[in-house]
Amino acid sequence: MLLPVETHPLDIPQRLQEIDPELRVLFDTDRQDYTVWGLGRSGPYILARFRELDCRVLNAVRYGYWLARNTGAPYTALLRQQAQEDYEAERRRQRGLADLERAFREDMRGLFRKLWPGWRAA
Repeated sequence: MLLPVETHPLDIPQRLQEIDPELRVLFDTDRQDYTVWGLGRSGPYILARFRELDCRVLNAVRYGYWLARNTGAPYTALLRQQAQEDYEAERRRQRGLADLERAFREDMRGLFRKLWPGWRAA
């Protein structure tokens, strides 16, 4: 059952309506979470679900609206920046693994030396 949330200690429903007057917050008693609904041309739709109503709800909705308004060149620039950051993080991880392997080989190198000439491990 969906119950409308009209008041909240942090005024989240009112602050969401400042972003878009068509946004509504409903509490889903079955799932025990809050659902942000919007009203579009084809009818109501679920925008997002949250366990708690706090500033993360506002930030997520604002970010979603920002992306919707700025698709095109700004969005591709954002994707390019995220891809570059992911590439750099993967490169740092690979370098760290290579350094770890090199240090392990240097530590283990002494274990496999011949103890005296002519001796072989069986």
